[in-house]
Amino acid sequence: MVNKHTDDLIDIAGEIISDEKIGISDIFSTYDAGDANTVEIREQREYPDFGTMKNQASYPLNDISYETTTVDIEKYACEVKNASTTQEIVNGINLLFTHIASDISDSLYGECGKTFVGTQYRQDIIPRAVDEANKNADLYGKETVLLSQVLAESIVNDLVERYDSVKEFLNHKYEPDIVIDDRNVLRGGDVIVADRDSIGYTVIGTLLSAQTFEDMSFQEILMFTTRRAHIVTDNDSAHISRFGNI
Repeated sequence: MVNKHTDDLIDIAGEIISDEKIGISDIFSTYDAGDANTVEIREQREYPDFGTMKNQASYPLNDISYETTTVDIEKYACEVKNASTTQEIVNGINLLFTHIASDISDSLYGECGKTFVGTQYRQDIIPRAVDEANKNADLYGKETVLLSQVLAESIVNDLVERYDSVKEFLNHKYEPDIVIDDRNVLRGGDVIVADRDSIGYTVIGTLLSAQTFEDMSFQEILMFTTRRAHIVTDNDSAHISRFGNI
């Protein structure tokens, strides 16, 4: 049970920071797990050959290959003792989100291919990363580009100002999605380019919730929890470019 004072602080904190502020998670598609602790995600991996068939024939659905991935939902939590200000609550939530972002980063670095790419100019980083990804990964859809907040501020804003859009700079038919690592969990000048529709999922059980309890010394503890998981299901759908001298 959250008391009235703490409840007011949480409401104010909610206006400052939301559960969506884990930028790196946007590299994945979102899957709603509801109340389940475990979900099975069914994906089509291989497709039968396409061609003509007789008017009365039915499409051979039994020839389509599916893969099922079992995902266990994790419960993330952080505690804030004797919260008396909004900033204390915001700090606690930030630590929780950074921990989640770090788990996602570890998963991506453990699963995805990497290439060291040298470059002299920051404005070359996004096109070089996109080129490397298309050479080393299977990107069938629109690219999603994940880069640090520092690089985004110095590159994307400049490109938009000079070329109207990143799309125009890359000479693409579409605008790539730019995802900002607002938790600073990417390593060095690394940039990850992925096909969001294929790489994996952010599986959401419950969004951020709060409850209070007292410890043995009768201090009020405010605990935030969220149930979620992040899984790479196709590591060929993303590539990490490691930039030096930037």
